[in-house]
Amino acid sequence: RLAYRQHVHVHQDLHDTASVRIQALPQGMEFEIRHLGYAPNVTDIDDFLVKKLKFRRHVIGKSIQKRDLVYYEFHSSDEHGRQELSSAVNGTDVNTVLLLSLAHGNEPMSLFSLLTTLAIWIDQSRQDFITINGLRSQRQRHTTKPFRIIAFPVVNIDGYIQNINVGSGSRRKNLRFNECVRGRVDGVDLNRNYPFKDGGFFHENLTDVCDFNFPGKHYFSEPETSAVRDIVSRYNVTAALSFHSLRSVNRGQPLLIHPYADESASLDTLSLAKYKRLGRQLNSQGQYKYGLAKDVIGYSAQGVSIDWLQSKNITSLILEAVPPCENRWCFQKEVFDSAHIYGLTGVNFIHLAIGGAGVIASNRWNMTRPLLFLIVLLISTMLLKRRKIAPWKSSKRQV
Repeated sequence: RLAYRQHVHVHQDLHDTASVRIQALPQGMEFEIRHLGYAPNVTDIDDFLVKKLKFRRHVIGKSIQKRDLVYYEFHSSDEHGRQELSSAVNGTDVNTVLLLSLAHGNEPMSLFSLLTTLAIWIDQSRQDFITINGLRSQRQRHTTKPFRIIAFPVVNIDGYIQNINVGSGSRRKNLRFNECVRGRVDGVDLNRNYPFKDGGFFHENLTDVCDFNFPGKHYFSEPETSAVRDIVSRYNVTAALSFHSLRSVNRGQPLLIHPYADESASLDTLSLAKYKRLGRQLNSQGQYKYGLAKDVIGYSAQGVSIDWLQSKNITSLILEAVPPCENRWCFQKEVFDSAHIYGLTGVNFIHLAIGGAGVIASNRWNMTRPLLFLIVLLISTMLLKRRKIAPWKSSKRQV
């Protein structure tokens, strides 16, 4: 009971400090999310995103067990569900926010956090389209550029479906067969299967194919992580948020983790400053534990998605939600209230990514501003010198 009261207190703090621009979901949308149930099947997820939220559906590959790997796309030109894209806004020229969940098949709290993020965003956009000349949402007014949201909600589809079928959240890894003996688990931990910035794949201590965190035999060895790679290659992804969930409410506060999860790496000065700015915006009241993995969760890891994304100059975070039960696989009704809170954080992240007044900015832009300042200073100095010389030349001519 004490743990649950602490959990509710943390979520109340999150709710009290949420952006005033973002309101609660309307009853209809809230009903749709609750109607999905805690562990919805992939068909219901697809219907919700395509029919209710009007996202476009794309198949990017096949899983180990040959299931479709599906991501969903929303473009800022999609007012009121309109789904035409002109050639001018299609391709890699549009800033894109990437949202991921269920990299681990036993974390449906991550799925609901992502779905709630999208539901809140779409609902508020529709309201703002109506009130602001029918054209642009309140958040979009901060930028004149088009943007895109890509959601890959069920990364580990095989592991997730197996958990649904057995009615418990015991399956974390994907379903690659590694010939493990009884009592040990096959599969690859998909959030350990990414390369680092130099293309390296360092897992000297994780060569046991039956290990709980087995990272695979080489980076991008799994079709699920290859799908994430292909999405990033296909679009101009500038920011990414990956939803996960902790084991139980007893773990305390939810977490926001920024790169690098690998403690052998460190951010450059400009990137570190960027993540500090982002932390001040998303965690202004200290609702989350925010920082490096080794500091907020107590361990470091290699092959994690956010490290690879950061190496590609993509601003990336992991949000570790806290389920309102003693297990990642919850059935309490409080799941939906909890997901709503993390959805608010997700929406604020999107807002900052598409027009947050420089909060999420590429390092290239951060380097350009000082250079522009120096150029302006040089030109100003030259103009001042000319103004000082001009009267002297003028008086000499008069003599």
